[in-house]
Amino acid sequence: MSNGSLDWQACPRKAGKVFPWALVRTPKGGGVIEATIVSPAMVGCWTHFYDGRTYPHKIDDCPACAGNMKREWHGYFAALRESNGQKLIIEVTERVGGFIEHWQSQHRTLRGSRIRLHRAGKAAHSKIHVDFHRELVETILHVPSQELKEILCHIWKQPTLLASSIEIEPPRIAEPETGGPPIIFPGSDRAAG
Repeated sequence: MSNGSLDWQACPRKAGKVFPWALVRTPKGGGVIEATIVSPAMVGCWTHFYDGRTYPHKIDDCPACAGNMKREWHGYFAALRESNGQKLIIEVTERVGGFIEHWQSQHRTLRGSRIRLHRAGKAAHSKIHVDFHRELVETILHVPSQELKEILCHIWKQPTLLASSIEIEPPRIAEPETGGPPIIFPGSDRAAG
């Protein structure tokens, strides 16, 4: 007869590994992302879109560059969706990244900022509006830049960053969508516009 010991498990044995982070973009058709940012800063990477998905640009032997594919910068930051606590990696364009960098320069960190992203129209590529709530929210979760880069490498099925040839760099210049003043980033000697 058994001694009644229980076999406690963190998850069902047959369950596959579930990656806890979802990569999201501002949805089309009036969808909204409302989240609390848990990264101190945004990280950026040059990317290519082909085969129906985004791939990171590689410094050496980039297959997309060899195929003359367009290269675009995207920024990424980690956040928690306010409605259900879902862990998100939010992808933004260079233009939206300019607003986020400006916010960070004014507040020293993105972490704890509440952000709302939504499109001005229903079209897939309509302008994105970015709203920040002025107060910072305390958050337990903290995703530093290095960890954020490692999460992105996992999503893109790339080697870890330490052994990677992915070119990750901050944006140098971006222009606000509202036609406001140009934003000058550290290390840049000219303004957008």
